[in-house]
Amino acid sequence: MVAWAFHRISGIGVWLFIILHVIDIWLIGANPEAYDFLGQIYSSPPGRVMETVLGAALFYHALNGMRIVVMDFWPALTAY
Repeated sequence: MVAWAFHRISGIGVWLFIILHVIDIWLIGANPEAYDFLGQIYSSPPGRVMETVLGAALFYHALNGMRIVVMDFWPALTAY
């Protein structure tokens, strides 16, 4: 049950990061000053913590997704 909840939460976090990343890339051409400001936020201590948490969420989501694939396609491998 906990893995299910964490998988959904980490998926939402990764999805939000992708949206933010698309906006971030768009700002390079649309508003360079806003892009520079966002870069300052990313390089600040809270921004570094946010990136670390995002990396952990991405890693967890990927590994848990592979676990689910193995359980779905090769159930004999998951027998105790």
